[in-house]
Amino acid sequence: KVISDPRVKLARYNSYPGSDRTNYTPVSPVSDTDTLGFRAIQSAVARVFHAPTTIMIMIGNTDTRHYWRLSSNIYRFSAIEIDLEDVGMFHGVNERISTTNLLKLTTFYEDLVESTCFRIGNTA
Repeated sequence: KVISDPRVKLARYNSYPGSDRTNYTPVSPVSDTDTLGFRAIQSAVARVFHAPTTIMIMIGNTDTRHYWRLSSNIYRFSAIEIDLEDVGMFHGVNERISTTNLLKLTTFYEDLVESTCFRIGNTA
């Protein structure tokens, strides 16, 4: 056993809704980066974190599969600063976020929503 925690139960995932194939989740669609949404994320990151953004491959498939029919552009993004020591806590025992990261995360989403809504409302 790799997982030595009696609270963890493993079960086989047999199918994906709407698929005639079993035992897999389809590969995520690639989101376009030449969009208002992606540029809004880049701008908010620059304003709040004073850092550049870039595209990357997400090696895990996320819950975004539930939204594929709603949007062709889904950006898997977390507005927090982490180091390698923090990575291990995700989806683990004692998963948490620092108060500094919580404040930056809140500031980021406030900036993103306000700037995007302002931009959309003033396109006429």
